[in-house]
Amino acid sequence: MRAARTFIRELRSFLRSDKERQEIAARLRVWSDTLDTQCAYLTTQLQQVTDANGGVDPSRLMKYEKATWLPFKEARMPLWMDDDGNYQLDTYRAALELTEHRRGAIDVGANIGTHSRLMARDFQRVHAFEPNHLCRACLTRNVEANNCVIYPFAVSDQTGQHKDLCFTPSAQGGGTTQPTEYELETWSQKYRLDRVAVETVALDDLDLENIDLVKIDVQGDEAAVVKGMKRLLQLQRPVVLVETGGTTTRSHDAVSLLTGMGYSLAKSCGIDAIFVPPSLDQPHTIRSVSDVAP
Repeated sequence: MRAARTFIRELRSFLRSDKERQEIAARLRVWSDTLDTQCAYLTTQLQQVTDANGGVDPSRLMKYEKATWLPFKEARMPLWMDDDGNYQLDTYRAALELTEHRRGAIDVGANIGTHSRLMARDFQRVHAFEPNHLCRACLTRNVEANNCVIYPFAVSDQTGQHKDLCFTPSAQGGGTTQPTEYELETWSQKYRLDRVAVETVALDDLDLENIDLVKIDVQGDEAAVVKGMKRLLQLQRPVVLVETGGTTTRSHDAVSLLTGMGYSLAKSCGIDAIFVPPSLDQPHTIRSVSDVAP
């Protein structure tokens, strides 16, 4: 912008000495005035989304809809929420009924916090993981309970890796660190594809205690999450609510890992499934992966 203004000033000086080009000079003055107006507008907009240190403040990029804070450009999530801001409430309640104790819960892929805020009401301690900074800012606003700890990591099978979280602005909750070639091609063609660098963590490396319920919704990377929490599952035996639809191959892997540790299907809820450890085994059993992965 500064270089453009300097160029215009120099050009004006040259043009003022040539009467034949006065009309062009007048047009340039109008263009310069328009540019100044646009610069002032953009400066004002930037001030509205930056903090005192000049960095972008995600909390200023939100909207309030259905009693819930969402990223400003998020368009899909409100379509799936009820008027109170709940998402898949019946599925959560079904998992809660199968949970024997109410000490601790883990929300992997917490998004804007629709599950975390319910967990904070029902459990003594909640651990919420959300790597997307815009969703995490909303999560912080939506879950103000003191018993909820929010982590900025992408949960996976290893700690300390750096990956790209890919998502589209209108569906930021659909971000994934393991997009398929089809997803990348489709998103790039239909939408603008955004990428954010995130760090991974394996739940077993955090030594979380007294965990009675784990919810996993990470858009196809569920198997890596399960691999990174094998010790937790084997020792603490929580109920697991996991998305089994969507990217079916990786969902199959997650189901196989859970059943290999003695978990069994208690209830299938659309694209989600609730698994219980042997001590809480229900009459329903998995005969094949296709029983839970559409």
